Amino acid sequence: MADDRLKDVVLARADADMSLSEQARLVVLAALESPEDLVEALGGAGLEAAPVNHPLKPQRDVSPVGAYLAS
Repeated sequence: MADDRLKDVVLARADADMSLSEQARLVVLAALESPEDLVEALGGAGLEAAPVNHPLKPQRDVSPVGAYLAS
């Protein structure tokens, strides 16, 4: 469960934002609670509450594009 103070701040901001739908507010609240609650708020059909492992580095080494200045 998320820190209650953080949850209060996020929910207060969500309530103050009139451009957010009620469904969006519910998704935000669910995301603060748990991965399972988020899956349920998103519809749950065929979704898993497991993190996806993505590589943290590029799949191939690439030289950075750019110019280097010499003094």
